[in-house]
Amino acid sequence: MPKNADSGWALSKAWHYLRVSNQKERVRRPLDVARLMVVIAFGSIIFASGWLAASTTSALDTDILQATSLLPSFLVITISAISGFLALLLPIGLVFVGLVERKIRLVLDALLGALLTILLIIASNSYIYGSSSNQLILTLAGTNTLENSNPFSALLAATVALSVVLRFSERKPWSYLTVTVIVILSWSSVVAGASTLVAQILSISIGWAAGLLVRVILGTPSTRPSSGLVLRELNEANFQVSQLQPITNTQYLATSDSGVMLHVNILDRDSDRAGFLGTLWRTLRLRGIDSGSGLSMRARAERLMLSNLSAQKAAVKTADVLAIREVTPDAIMVVREVDTGIHLSESGLVGPDLATALDGVWATLAALHEQNIAHRRANLSSFLWTDGQVSVTNLDTAVVAASDLLMALDVAELLLATTHVVGAAQAVALAKKYNTPTKVDYASRVLQPIAMSSESRTNLRTHKSSLPSLRSELTKFGIGSDGETINLERLKPRSIILLIISVFAGYTVITQIVNVNINEIFADADFGWAAIAVSLSALTYLGATITLHSLVTSPVSWLRTYLAQLAAAFLTLVTPPAVGTVAMNVRYLQRSGINPAAAAATVAMSQVAMFGSHLLMLLFVGVTAGTTSELNFEPPKWLTFFIVLLAFIVILVVSIPFGRDWLLERSAEFRKQMMPALNQLVTQPRKLISAAFGATFMNSAYILCLFACIRAFGNDTELITVAFIYLAGATLGSLAPTPGGLGAVEAVLVAALTAGGLPATIAISATLLYRVVTFWLPMLPGWISFGYLGRKGAL
Repeated sequence: MPKNADSGWALSKAWHYLRVSNQKERVRRPLDVARLMVVIAFGSIIFASGWLAASTTSALDTDILQATSLLPSFLVITISAISGFLALLLPIGLVFVGLVERKIRLVLDALLGALLTILLIIASNSYIYGSSSNQLILTLAGTNTLENSNPFSALLAATVALSVVLRFSERKPWSYLTVTVIVILSWSSVVAGASTLVAQILSISIGWAAGLLVRVILGTPSTRPSSGLVLRELNEANFQVSQLQPITNTQYLATSDSGVMLHVNILDRDSDRAGFLGTLWRTLRLRGIDSGSGLSMRARAERLMLSNLSAQKAAVKTADVLAIREVTPDAIMVVREVDTGIHLSESGLVGPDLATALDGVWATLAALHEQNIAHRRANLSSFLWTDGQVSVTNLDTAVVAASDLLMALDVAELLLATTHVVGAAQAVALAKKYNTPTKVDYASRVLQPIAMSSESRTNLRTHKSSLPSLRSELTKFGIGSDGETINLERLKPRSIILLIISVFAGYTVITQIVNVNINEIFADADFGWAAIAVSLSALTYLGATITLHSLVTSPVSWLRTYLAQLAAAFLTLVTPPAVGTVAMNVRYLQRSGINPAAAAATVAMSQVAMFGSHLLMLLFVGVTAGTTSELNFEPPKWLTFFIVLLAFIVILVVSIPFGRDWLLERSAEFRKQMMPALNQLVTQPRKLISAAFGATFMNSAYILCLFACIRAFGNDTELITVAFIYLAGATLGSLAPTPGGLGAVEAVLVAALTAGGLPATIAISATLLYRVVTFWLPMLPGWISFGYLGRKGAL
């Protein structure tokens, strides 16, 4: 090979490396995740609207038909024919263009998305065909019978999926054509009576969501500009760059012919809306907090330029933004001076140099606040130390025309960062030096880690003593001495959990009630006995309280312990019976000041006491009544299967050496922490006797409650029989994985009561009354208790 050919080949390889070495072939865009969430939410709203307002959506279909009838027939036929023709050609055209543009892998992804969409449409149509819900069929088909029509359009949805994956929806000529064909095709289906407007919109949503899902999972080709494009754009901006060194996928270090170093940052569609979910969560959760993340690339560039100009006006030293230019329609280039110096968080300064640097940091922040600029990341990593001077960086998330709250949060964050380095006393002194007493007082009331940057929260986990010592130091100067803080949280995790449980509870209650004719069932009930049953149900929580309170090694509030049992009853709406009670009691004891090991041991012992009492009572009652020959009932097959399966899994894990080792290894730390607490409880017989009494009291109250429910319908079944029925039925029902044992407890009790000689109608009525007084009625006081204990910090 000639020498010049070798050099040309080497140059080509070097240029190719420069162009693609720091580029990702495929990326998963945060914006696609955001769009997917929006599409799913939109589809859910459309379906709910069609379901709940079927008459309104049917009226819309009728309006479309009436409006179409006003058009000339030949025009309707022509438009329908053209739309049908284009509907067949458009998917083929999209794939053909993709192949011509040599996007082979993207075409394969698009075909995968189309096939996924078709499968979803087929499954959805099959489900609708097999559904017995007239409301569902009416919502999606517009009639009470489907006949031979399919509510969802596979062709329509697949076309949308192809367009989304191939990204023709982002290219204007193709997006206009696609939208036109989709609208006309949907209109034709509604006019022909083959589907409804709701079904057509849902078809589009399914295709859109499937396409976005493929893009999120498999990624999409990056639109990030190559190094060559960046280099050309820099030279067109007269920077005369001779060398471009990639730092990350979106950052470069450029060197001009004169030796000037430039920092180049690429803002593109691939990272557009990065941090969207976090921003959305913080916006929903916190009041008045602007994080600055999750913005579009142009908004981020504009924000950076505005912050930089405002900082210069405040005479604050920072790296100047030299240019902001569009490299491609999908990418913007930000050219800045290179930050010189070292971050104060990594400087290692001590003594007078550190004092001078910190003084400069506080002076810089005060200068920013003079121009109403909130930094929003006011920790030591955002300040540089260069030749005895302080400069500021990380202005990307700064807020211009900031509120007093955001500036107070800056002061609070820097107070905490300074405390980590030089202690609380010097931090407070610096804050007072550069801020008014009112502003420092405001900062002390928003000194809450939740409102600070992620780096500050991480540092706080390393320096756990900083926050208490800072608050103590502020109190010495009368700052925040009343201990009152500003509530920044709009939504707390506890409130969100309570809302979810409340919604689920409301839905469960409504669906249970609508399927039962309460008036017919309870028309003949004796409400005197029903009132007794309600009283006995309340006593069951007293028994649970006695059991838990007897085993606690440290003093806790008796009343709050009772309320915790009620709150646990509310929690069983979303958890199996035993799981919710255990979780609630462990959490309550920990919040009461008991260490986790002792709390777990206490709850474990209470469960052992209840279970042991239950089994002993079952054996005693069974032997006394001789019920083994009088009762003969079979529990539901699914419950039997679940119990056998659970037993099989447990035995299998224990019998296999690997399973035993895994179980012992996982529980080693827990056993090590719990054994001392268990030993302490075992050596106190009085506590164990009291706990056993509480468990027996609780079971007795449940037995008498069921007995009162049966008597409420005039049946005189013996108490000993009822006791056996409850003890056996509750044991089986509590093993069900359903929330609150719903379905399992009712099925077992009805079967057992029927086997015990009760007529089926009375068995069903008594069981429903029993579940109302022991499961449904405690929901309201349980919900109130849950909220009260949460507000008091007891959960």
